[in-house]
Amino acid sequence: MSSNVKDVIYSVYRIRMSDYRIISADENFEKLTGYTEKDYRENQLKHTDLIPAEDIVEYIEKMMQIRRNQNENIQEHRLVKKNGDIIVVFCYGKIYKDEKTGEMQAQIIVSDVTDTAPLSQVKIENSSYMEISEHDMLTGLYNRGSFEKRVNHDLALLNDGNCAIIVMDIRELKWINDTYGRSAGDMVINNMAANMVSIFRSDVVMSRIGGDEFCLYIPLYEEKMQQQYMDKIMQVAEQTTITGYPDVRIKVTVGTAVSSRFGTDFWQLYSSAETALKQAKEKGMTGVSVQADNPVYKEAYTESILVVMANDGIQHMVGDIFTGKYKIIKADTSQEAIEIVDEKKDSLCLVLTEMYANGINGFDLLDYMRKMDYIDNVPVVFLSSEYIEDVYKNAFAHGVIDIVTSPIDTYSFSSRLNNIIDLYKHKNALEEKTMRQTRKIQRLNEKIIESLGNVVEFRDVESGAHIKRVKFFTKILAECAKEECPEYGLTQNDIDMIVQASPLHDVGKISISDTILLKPGKLTPEEFEIMKTHTTKGYDIILRIFNDEGEEEYMQYCSQIARYHHEKYDGGGYPEGLTGDEIPIGAQLVSLADVYDALISKRCYKPSFSYDTAYQMILDGECGIFNPRLLQCFIKKKNELEAMAEQFKD
Repeated sequence: MSSNVKDVIYSVYRIRMSDYRIISADENFEKLTGYTEKDYRENQLKHTDLIPAEDIVEYIEKMMQIRRNQNENIQEHRLVKKNGDIIVVFCYGKIYKDEKTGEMQAQIIVSDVTDTAPLSQVKIENSSYMEISEHDMLTGLYNRGSFEKRVNHDLALLNDGNCAIIVMDIRELKWINDTYGRSAGDMVINNMAANMVSIFRSDVVMSRIGGDEFCLYIPLYEEKMQQQYMDKIMQVAEQTTITGYPDVRIKVTVGTAVSSRFGTDFWQLYSSAETALKQAKEKGMTGVSVQADNPVYKEAYTESILVVMANDGIQHMVGDIFTGKYKIIKADTSQEAIEIVDEKKDSLCLVLTEMYANGINGFDLLDYMRKMDYIDNVPVVFLSSEYIEDVYKNAFAHGVIDIVTSPIDTYSFSSRLNNIIDLYKHKNALEEKTMRQTRKIQRLNEKIIESLGNVVEFRDVESGAHIKRVKFFTKILAECAKEECPEYGLTQNDIDMIVQASPLHDVGKISISDTILLKPGKLTPEEFEIMKTHTTKGYDIILRIFNDEGEEEYMQYCSQIARYHHEKYDGGGYPEGLTGDEIPIGAQLVSLADVYDALISKRCYKPSFSYDTAYQMILDGECGIFNPRLLQCFIKKKNELEAMAEQFKD
């Protein structure tokens, strides 16, 4: 095949992205392809009639990927028909939305850059046409499109180890073309390609990625190999000469990207290597240079898509759509999918399952995800072979987010899945933001509650750490009661609210006069009656504090603890003389914690007791009778309570 340009014919045509139909073309279209206006006006002609059918999905998906990356065009060599023959053309594609119809369309500009005579014998059926389309015409190396395909195919086969891409730029090519002519520049490119093939042989994949750039893909890369490859690149540059101009020396600049094979793709590697090359050029590096601080993609995929399919073709289609963005996990049965969902629920961003297939029942998987509350954060999409109204209604009622009916239109399928993932990411992000704000408010409320408790504590001239100790003692006892006393049905949420409410147990002491509250001696009966009112007055204060809806449960714990934390299990407490489990469990827990701390702490009216003495006094009933079940927790957690007391000792 000659690489000389015999005739250049430009043509512009437009296709509808949803079905690849050609909807308009210019007057050169017939010259280039052999198809007339009538052929596409009567909706007989598709883009697949120009580009081989087996390449069309890859080609369109590549264009869509570039659009998603906010680049507006794609350029590459492709084969098209011309009056029944095969020619190589240079394609330029631009995607946009038609303002009138709202449809996505692509504008394709093609130019014939081959001598068509040697190709006239090449037939569509002959596999050599694919070989022509995949290789650069000047050097015989992979062109950009096929190189990308080859690299991604290799990465999909093996995830272990590291790989690398080296981008090599010829520094003087423009000067050579301007000084000695384009034929001299072509000679440099040809000689460099031949030297690369000779020196690197089969251990790397090579491509001419642009006019003056070559690219090497190293499938299995180790750090110790770096100098070896740099030496070979130096050898390539030294051996590349121009016949008749022995004094011309080729210089190159190099950018390298190294990555774990798992979780990377061609564009990540190539973009990283290009960045490194740019940095090297900015620093004025010539000769063979390796950019040491080039970006390295070492992180694996953080999100996954679960595909539950008997049809491998769908899995490959999903893989092509989301290359480089998500890890694709395959499950062959619903049970296998359930196990994967359990394990990967936090990283799944989509579940795509057939509705019914051998070993697959989409409804079983959907019901399980609803039962486990996964469905709120992970969208499920069904794939069905036919539309059955009742089945569809049932699926949506069960929580499926979308149903795709085969045959599948690639563009529509890709758009729907991307939109669903983006929608759920936005929803989950909003929910997470709301949860963070809620937790922030909760922490603020805790600080306010604790501060209010401290105000009372400081006025009462009690120890500075009393509030903290009572909170932690309550937490230790409550968590033990959750396990040892299931009859109370304590949940972790209950425990958290009881612990948060505990600082307010003595808030009513604000209303007690200093002469009584701070009296160093024993209170008279009249004074003690006044002191006892701190329970009911604390209850009233809390009811006035909590007047917003949505805080009923927390208010209940706070008010019950303030009112009943001096009640005793045998009815000997106050203010109401409740007995047994008439006393709310939160108040019982705080009461035990409060008495224990009072015994081991110094007060204005008494010295502190040792841990063992306080422990025995409580068990002997010297401080009132406590719930026998909670006393078992008190006994079991003796050492933990003492350790906590030591940690927050006055």
